[in-house]
Amino acid sequence: LPAGLTANQVVEDYLNAIGGRAKINEIKDLQSTATMQVRGPAFGIKTFQKGGKKIAIEMSMNGQMMNKQVFDGLQGSQSAMGQTEALEGEPLGDIKEQAMFSKEAGYKTAGYKLMLKGIEDVNGSNAYVVEVERPDGKKTTEYYDTKTSLKVREVSTGKGMDGNPTVQTIELTDYQEANGIKMPRTMTVSGVFPVPFIVTVTEIKVNAGVDDAVFKM
Repeated sequence: LPAGLTANQVVEDYLNAIGGRAKINEIKDLQSTATMQVRGPAFGIKTFQKGGKKIAIEMSMNGQMMNKQVFDGLQGSQSAMGQTEALEGEPLGDIKEQAMFSKEAGYKTAGYKLMLKGIEDVNGSNAYVVEVERPDGKKTTEYYDTKTSLKVREVSTGKGMDGNPTVQTIELTDYQEANGIKMPRTMTVSGVFPVPFIVTVTEIKVNAGVDDAVFKM
């Protein structure tokens, strides 16, 4: 590791690489459209974010809503198959984190603990390894390319389809710019289903206006 390099500096270099804190702070709302390809038909995913504190994620197939997660800034819920349940504990922490336009920009002020662990190879390139501990105790290992400073991988422990703990890995690729901010357009997720699935972002709208009705429970 370079002498004197800290985890905070690695994250700050990443924030600068994607456009900088000033650009991130200009975001008022964000909408994205994506497809999720597992086996068989693809799912459509629409995500709405506002103020860095509210988020709604709608998953559909063939135009029919299959699943919806909402966090209104205070509480979260998940609806599927006509049933709605409140999100609590770690799932609530997860969606609260997803509501941030850039969770990394909040690491310093939101009480996250960071530790620089070393350098590892990720798909043929060197990456700084940073262990991130959320205020609720959940740990994620993040990998930042040593040359581009972009985040290329996230590894965390979650629950699999059978309810048992599983290691989840997200590969982040194809960064493209939207309103001055670079965001990954392709995410390959392993460990949730028996086979990896790919989420491809097809459209991102920044500050186009999001109705608060989207975040109603």
